[in-house]
Amino acid sequence: MLKQKIMTQLALRENKEARAFYDSVISEAAVTGSDPFIIEGSDVTLVFKLKVPALFNTTVAAYRRSFQEAYRAEKKTVKIEGIDAEYIFTADRRINSVLLTLADGTVIISNSLKAAEIVAATALGKRKCMADEPDYRYMRTIYSATDAAEDGFVYLSDAFIRRLVSPELRIKEARRMREAMRMALLEKYVIYFTQLTGSYPSSLDDVLSVLGN
Repeated sequence: MLKQKIMTQLALRENKEARAFYDSVISEAAVTGSDPFIIEGSDVTLVFKLKVPALFNTTVAAYRRSFQEAYRAEKKTVKIEGIDAEYIFTADRRINSVLLTLADGTVIISNSLKAAEIVAATALGKRKCMADEPDYRYMRTIYSATDAAEDGFVYLSDAFIRRLVSPELRIKEARRMREAMRMALLEKYVIYFTQLTGSYPSSLDDVLSVLGN
């Protein structure tokens, strides 16, 4: 249920019956992130260029209100590159969605404030853009962006691959896997406590108290 998890975190819904809406309202869309470790938890950022901004904005706003009410999420305004952005979130990060609209109408929706800042800064020309990198431009000479048959283009840059196999990222991923295993073990202890006592533990000390049984 990974897709549902990410969509919920972003406070978005997929409506198969509304695919005609996507084509008529959205002219371009991009998905970006800093690493592929989605299962363990990673940033996912969506970037939209719109044909009909008003319809898109009202639909997304309705989605966000619905998720905010269903999950009792908090909402606040944050500044990203000097632009007011709407941030809705829960303590457990089941909902963690920031939305901002740039001056040119580009809409950014992300499950990470930091990622939203990076994408916004890039769109505003304050950071280097991947489209200007030589390796990307080379690939686009082979697979032209003007090809009418192209539905999507997935590109992993040289820099991304180098980072992916770097010691730094390997160490981070090993730590995340270790903590994920510890959380899974703790979950089993919680179930064990509940089976023994007939009640849900109120603290970590409660959980640890049954380990000798």
